[in-house]
Order: sequence, then structure tokens, then C-alpha cells
Amino acid sequence: MSVERHAVDVPGGRLSLVLHLPADPICAPCVVACHGLSASKDSDKYLLLGAELPPAGLALARFDFRGCGESTGREEDTTIATRIEDVESVMGALAEHPRLSGAFGLLGSSLGGFVALHVAARVQAAVAATGAGAGTGVGAGAGAAGVSRLRASSGAGFAPSRPPMSALHPRGSRPSADPRPGASSRRRGFDVHAVVTWNAPSNLHELANDEHHDGRGLGVPFFIELATHQYDSAPSGVARHLVVHGEADLVVPLDHGTVLHSRAAEPCDIVVVPGADHRLTEPAHRRQAVDVSLEWLRRFLTPTEISS
Repeated sequence: MSVERHAVDVPGGRLSLVLHLPADPICAPCVVACHGLSASKDSDKYLLLGAELPPAGLALARFDFRGCGESTGREEDTTIATRIEDVESVMGALAEHPRLSGAFGLLGSSLGGFVALHVAARVQAAVAATGAGAGTGVGAGAGAAGVSRLRASSGAGFAPSRPPMSALHPRGSRPSADPRPGASSRRRGFDVHAVVTWNAPSNLHELANDEHHDGRGLGVPFFIELATHQYDSAPSGVARHLVVHGEADLVVPLDHGTVLHSRAAEPCDIVVVPGADHRLTEPAHRRQAVDVSLEWLRRFLTPTEISS
């Protein structure tokens, strides 16, 4: 397994990203891990995923949303729209990585799962609208505003050590010229082939007023957006969705998981982890969540050999 550090440019900031790649010479599907509020890419569960997925032939990309971890910005400025933009920017940039196939899975915990479902719904709808096959969906439209770039990054800071691997532009905009020979022909679209959510909410109104949620990470922009009802509920009709939910989750009760499962399109499934809390604190509970998630992701994401 190899590990790469990158930075992804987004409007007004830059995201810190760590990519775990399989050791075998394959063109790997990539699972993007989406953390929740007041969390980061470096939590134990994402480090465990980074160790477990590459031996199974899947790459794992863990990143910090704007305002979290090593990324720039303030978490108080978070909205669902900005987090959707962050995920799409990461996927659009990684779609051109030479070791990745452009086939993606999304795995999100808590609010990260809610965001992952909205991204999956958008991407799957775009693929369906174009009548294209898997892997030819969203491409240059990733990142709803501004330019996104994937840069190799040193362990300290974000200074690129080589030219950017991709330049992505907003939907409907005219892309600026890419000076690399054949760059336009090398641009690849991407598709979401599978989604896994861990303890994700089915709606945000209850959580915003719940006594078990202390409001960390939520600022005025979030509540202004919530009042518009644009992203107050998880989308329906997302295919290949596995719901993983802790039986003893007091922050996002199990009812949310059953609602998400009822809204998913086939194939879908739900796994209830007995006794598990919201953070999957117990190692055995986290282990079960990782195992069932990996099994699900491998059903829909297949690596391909790199031709010599």
C-alpha cells in the first residue's frame, strides 16, 4: 500500500486530503470518506478504513471539510451546500489520478453520511440524465463554484511539489485553457457506484433542536440554509445504499436509519449494530461497521489491472 498527501483547491480555501492506494498494479475504484461535524479525516475509524480497503483492491480518500482538521476556513461557515461542493471537488480532482478508475464509493459518518447521500443523488441523476454507463457521469462540473485542483502536498503545508493534476470548472462555465497536451481528452467523468452511511440523519430539523446535540460546528449560514428547506431532508431514490446504524445511538436515533433505508432504491440494505453508540466508540462495534461496509463496497466496486 502507498499513501499520498494532496491538497484540493476550492473556492476561498484548500482541502487537505490523504489517499491510500493498493499496492497491486491496478486501476482502483476509490472510496471517499466523509466525516461529520467537529471531526476530521484523522479519526480512528478513517485510519482503520485506510488500512483495510487497499488490501481489498479499493483506494481510500480521507479529507477534511473546509474549517476542519488541516483544511482552511471556519467550520462555523459550514452549510450542506459547501460540504457537497467539497466532496464533488475531491471526486472531480481524483477522477484524473492515474491509479484511479473514476468509479467512486462514498462512506459518510453522521452529517458526512447525509452529505454523501446528497452527492450520490446528484451524481446518479446526472448519469441517468445523460443515459451514460457507469463511470461516465459528472466530470468538469464537479465543485459547484470556482476551480478545484488536486496538488501533491508535502507533509507540512500545501505547497505543491508538481503541477496540478486537474483543473475543474463550474457547471455551465467556459473552462480556461489547459496547457497540457491532450489534457481535455484525458479528463474523465465519475460515477457513484455505492454509498455507505454510518449513523446518518434522515433530516436535520430534529437534530438542530435536539438536546443531545450541542451545536458545535453549526453557525448562522447553516441555519439560514436550513430555513430554505433545500437540504433539510436526505434524498430519496439513492441506489446501492447500505445503512449502518448503532442501536444505542442517542444523537441520531435508530429511527433515522430505518427512514433512510425506506427511501433508498434497490439494491439497498440496513445493518443495526447492537449496543453501538453514535461514534462507534467500542472497537468491536467499529470493526463490525468496517467489515459490513467493505463487503458492500466490494459488491459494486471492482478494480481493473493496469495494462503494461
